[in-house]
Amino acid sequence: MVLNNGTLSSGVIIRRPNTSPIYGGAAYNHAPQSESILYDKAGQRTSVAVTNAYYDTYGASVTGVEELREIYTYDPAGRLIRSDQSTGTLVSAPTQAQIDAPAAAPTTGTRRSTYSYDAMGRQLGQVDYKVDGTTAVYSRTISYNARGL
Repeated sequence: MVLNNGTLSSGVIIRRPNTSPIYGGAAYNHAPQSESILYDKAGQRTSVAVTNAYYDTYGASVTGVEELREIYTYDPAGRLIRSDQSTGTLVSAPTQAQIDAPAAAPTTGTRRSTYSYDAMGRQLGQVDYKVDGTTAVYSRTISYNARGL
């Protein structure tokens, strides 16, 4: 099945290319190459992997690839409780097979956000973290009155 410029296969959107123009960097150019999104059986997004390809200064040949990943964790009630982010290592002079390969399901990353809920499933809190995954940069606590508002 084809969806939004990608192919749906066993709950994974494979090879959704970004058609935006290549933009320059100090030493090389790069543009998003593809995006793989994984879902669980309940239809909840469990991970996103974006593969970037790096080109020479003329945009002619691929000089490296890198993968960026986000991982989402849910509690047994299906509520989002954590999101993690990781950055892959830049692979220099990759083969075409490395560029075209669908992303593997990520298993680890740096904590980006955590969420908490009460027994009724209402969100009670959210904490967002710096890139180090330990220093909180945003925190909120939500309270409800007797009417649940």
